[in-house]
Amino acid sequence: MILFPLSAVLILSIVAVQAEIGYDQTDEQSTPAPVIKKETSVIKFLETPLDINITDGKPVYLSCTVFSTSSVVIEWDVNYITIQGEPDPFNEYQILNVGKKQNEEFKTTSILKLCNPRSGRYTCTASNNFNNISTSIELENMSEECKDDNPWKPNIYEYTPWVKEFYGRSVTLRCKSEGYFVDRSWSRNRRKIEVIRPKYEVNSDGSLVIHDLDEKDEGNYTCSASNDFGQDTKMTVVSKGPKCNL
Repeated sequence: MILFPLSAVLILSIVAVQAEIGYDQTDEQSTPAPVIKKETSVIKFLETPLDINITDGKPVYLSCTVFSTSSVVIEWDVNYITIQGEPDPFNEYQILNVGKKQNEEFKTTSILKLCNPRSGRYTCTASNNFNNISTSIELENMSEECKDDNPWKPNIYEYTPWVKEFYGRSVTLRCKSEGYFVDRSWSRNRRKIEVIRPKYEVNSDGSLVIHDLDEKDEGNYTCSASNDFGQDTKMTVVSKGPKCNL
């Protein structure tokens, strides 16, 4: 039997305890506790759109492309008013969304076609069940009108821009239009004219005849041609004719 001094036994005991604690710590580090991961989705734009100035009167195409790890819904608005895209080829707004899925990832491009668009801030918003992002385009329309290939939309092709006539005479304000079942109306200084004879009459081509012209008849006259496909307007300025020098 071998006898150890008491001090040696205490030292061995302490070493053994430290070794056991160190082993347990090493074992915990090598086998970490399981982590519960929350389901997430990546969604981002792949490009930054540029602001646009329109001067040539042609249709404009706005687009935004989105990368995501789950399917997204893309919407457009102008000045915070939602744009409802319609499949009708004659509609003012047309929205086409083209998506491609590859390896559980999505690339979606939304194209917004505008004809004669209003100036303002156009925003593309992409959203899914996890997140939503948006990007905006400032558009300024500098053109007088947008050429439209829709033959059914009203088009005023002949009108009187201005007329000067003496009091007591009659004047004819031309407003010839084309389109599908076009309704015509006239207003003076933004107030609708009720066509009542003998003061006013409207010809079959939409022209307005004003009889017995007087001071109250002066002002800005607007001819409007409209149907289910749109509206066209033209303005005529009526004023008193110049005095004759005898």
